[in-house]
Amino acid sequence: MDCELLLMKKKLLILISVACIIGIFYGIWIYGTEFYYKKPRYNIGTRNDTSIVFRNLSTKYFPGGEESSGILVPGQLERIMDPRWPVPEKIVVTFDEDQGSQHKLTVITGLPKDFHGEITVIITKTNNTFAAKLDANAEKD
Repeated sequence: MDCELLLMKKKLLILISVACIIGIFYGIWIYGTEFYYKKPRYNIGTRNDTSIVFRNLSTKYFPGGEESSGILVPGQLERIMDPRWPVPEKIVVTFDEDQGSQHKLTVITGLPKDFHGEITVIITKTNNTFAAKLDANAEKD
C-alpha cells in the first residue's frame, strides 16, 4: 500500500512538473505574440528628388535614433528596415550641397504611435529653395 501511494505521489509530481513547463512555454508564447511583436513595424527613409548630390547626409529621428548615409545622389532612396526606435514625431535632415552650403530641413510626421508601413522624407528643390515633405504609406491589414 505504501508503495502504491509513493508511486502515485511521484506520478502526481511528474504531472504537475509537466503542467508547469507547459504553462511557462505558453506564457512565453503569449508574451512574444501579443506584446513583443506588436511593436510598430515600419520602414523609414530619405529620398533625393533633386538634381544635386547631397553630401554628409544625416537624418535624426525624434524620439529615436540617427542615420548617417554620407552621400545621396539624385533619385536615390536610403531606407532603414524595421528600426528599433518608436515611430518618430519629428525628422530632421541635414546635408551639404556640392558648393559646400549646409541645409537643415525639419518634418513633423503627425503619425500615430502604432503606425505600420513606409515613411519617406522626400527632399525637393524649387526656386533655389530646398523643402522636405513626408510620404507615409500605411500597410493594409
